[in-house]
Amino acid sequence: MTVLEFSEKFDVLNKKEFEKAQLLCYFLYKEKGISIFNSKTIEHLFLDFGFSQPNYARLKTKLLGEKIFTTSNSDKTSLEFVRKNLELLEREYGNLWKNTKVLISDSEYLPEEKFCNKRSYLTTLVKEINCSYKNACYDACFVLMRRLFEIMLIHAYEKLSIQDAIKKDGNYIMLEGIVSDAKANDTLALSRNTRADLDKFRELGNYSAHSITFLASVKDIDDIQLHYRAMLEELYTKAGIV
Repeated sequence: MTVLEFSEKFDVLNKKEFEKAQLLCYFLYKEKGISIFNSKTIEHLFLDFGFSQPNYARLKTKLLGEKIFTTSNSDKTSLEFVRKNLELLEREYGNLWKNTKVLISDSEYLPEEKFCNKRSYLTTLVKEINCSYKNACYDACFVLMRRLFEIMLIHAYEKLSIQDAIKKDGNYIMLEGIVSDAKANDTLALSRNTRADLDKFRELGNYSAHSITFLASVKDIDDIQLHYRAMLEELYTKAGIV
């Protein structure tokens, strides 16, 4: 859903400031899977939607008072949805997040029965991976696989409340740094096979995205299919997305 579509469907313009904040954060949650919101995130959301930058201290007090958000357990300077409020938002608005362009991917690189219908943005990525594989767009497939891999690593860290280990100045570090920490992080506790494959998944995605001469082949992708699927299953489990 685009910013404009969201603004029109939810009549964001005519909402009170704290209601705007609730809806804009919900938009980010649905589109990007972000569930923890700091002052910069909320201020940027207001600006992106064409609104004036809010007084964050005053807005935060209102959001907490209305029991829309609660202080995040993993970052005391940030907010996250009160679970009951998020469930109400999902019940009322969740069905609006339906992609009108349905991806058909009957040649599955990743089993959709296992990895789809968990969160809408993850389902879309899995289907795009399968579509690019089916249509022999192997470099595109590798780039999408790298993106899904990075997202799931971050979600696993968030589920375990250890995301500060892969942040600098409040922002997530580059994937190379995340992978380096993931291989040694005792709380994340990845399996030996997954730890051994992390750099391979990252590097292949980098080659397809940035190398001038590298062109991925079907053999490149087929060779890592089993390992990639096993890694993804492990990260889905650790992220609590089952």
